[in-house]
Amino acid sequence: MMRGRGRGEAHLVAMRERSGLPGSAVASGWHRWLRRYLTVAFTLSTRLDMEYVDLIYCHRPDVQTPIEETVRAMNYVIDKGWAFYWGTSEWFAQQITEAWGVTQRLDLMGPIVEQPEYNLLSRHKIANEMINGRFEDNYHRIRDYSEELKVSNPGVFYGCRPMISLDTCHLRGFVKGQILVAVGIDANDGMYLIAFAVCEGENNDSWKWFLRLLLIDIKHPPAGAGVWNFISDQQKGLKEALKEVIPEAPTRFCLRHLYANFKNKFKGKTLKDLMWAAAKETTKVGFNAKMEQIKVHNKDAYGHLKGHTYDFMGFRLPVDDMVSSQTSEVRSSGPPAQAPTQP
Repeated sequence: MMRGRGRGEAHLVAMRERSGLPGSAVASGWHRWLRRYLTVAFTLSTRLDMEYVDLIYCHRPDVQTPIEETVRAMNYVIDKGWAFYWGTSEWFAQQITEAWGVTQRLDLMGPIVEQPEYNLLSRHKIANEMINGRFEDNYHRIRDYSEELKVSNPGVFYGCRPMISLDTCHLRGFVKGQILVAVGIDANDGMYLIAFAVCEGENNDSWKWFLRLLLIDIKHPPAGAGVWNFISDQQKGLKEALKEVIPEAPTRFCLRHLYANFKNKFKGKTLKDLMWAAAKETTKVGFNAKMEQIKVHNKDAYGHLKGHTYDFMGFRLPVDDMVSSQTSEVRSSGPPAQAPTQP
């Protein structure tokens, strides 16, 4: 398949050149510049030591260079006999589609292969873009989606109990950073996603920014329901952010996480059951009664829990018997999405 000095015919030889124009070239006849660049690249290249190659890749087309000019330039290389075929390297599906439209309109040779970012033989990236679209294109529609929700579902927050679970997790897919999540419970005890936001990292400033926007969206304070109540894990900067942004709101930590630390020192099902029972008490009398039972069973465990009484006691939050932030953890965990976010 390959002809050249010093090589046999059992290999396919490919080379890759970048499409793009410097600013000076645009002002001085850029329609001819790309072909001139390729001419020089082939003439001066000594890496292959051969007269021509089987395949030349056009790598990452420049946004300032029309696709039609790129297609013409690659066909110019083929007409000169420097390559038999041309392909694309890390092109988006939309760009490949446009290139094929140009070749059909002008009766030119189109790209025969796409080289993805990681694997010459894999076409998964292109197929995924063709089927699901690009991440960038989908995120451009989020604001439109939000505005449509306000029109079609104006009562979206009226069915939400005034108990909000907060959590966060790392993003390891196309979008990097961390996602902050607020989740509630509806009248059927189902998860109720209220809001989420992507930030560069979890810290006090990120949580304050998120909480201020959240209070605007949920129209704080809720009519006839006092104030919102918050439950969370011990997230970085969240406790301080809640005190600053909404100091009047009752808060508690997720009992599941508190118990995970508690059981490292104090084992046994009895202590576990008493701790959870105390957390679910909705009156101070009931809570103190459960704490006394813990004291009788194990004084050290009682002393440990007294230091966290404010964090998990349930009677401070009479609006709900929710003692865990597991709802928000379900929303903020799980495998990375294989497809773009689409409304």
